[in-house]
Amino acid sequence: MPTTTLNATQMHLLQLFSQHKSEAYARQIEKVLSLYLQQQRDADGEPISEADYDRMLFCQYLDLWKQQTKFLSSVTQIKQNPSFQSIVDMGGNAVPFILEEIEKRPSHLVWALNAIFHKRIGEQTTVSEACKLWIRELKKS
Repeated sequence: MPTTTLNATQMHLLQLFSQHKSEAYARQIEKVLSLYLQQQRDADGEPISEADYDRMLFCQYLDLWKQQTKFLSSVTQIKQNPSFQSIVDMGGNAVPFILEEIEKRPSHLVWALNAIFHKRIGEQTTVSEACKLWIRELKKS
């Protein structure tokens, strides 16, 4: 019986779907996969690098998260959004892109760093203050 080897993209998408078996996630995975395949074609057959793939994936999730939460005021709903959780699930691969985003402008995206690193920086800080503290912390490393 032939075996199938999945590439990193396919493994990531399979993992996402296995964790969140919903129609919303299936649509999200379809969008990410379509974008990935389009970029593969645009690159004249050259595979994209892991870093480029991570950036593409992060940007896709970030755009979806912004669209899906722009009218929400509930911190819980914003953090439980599937696209936000996908950013968190990227773990350390998402950190440089989150840092880049919060350096441009403070964002609730900073909460993803709390989840990725399993810690909060500062007690009772505003989003803006938390962004500054995380930027300082991550630039030290």
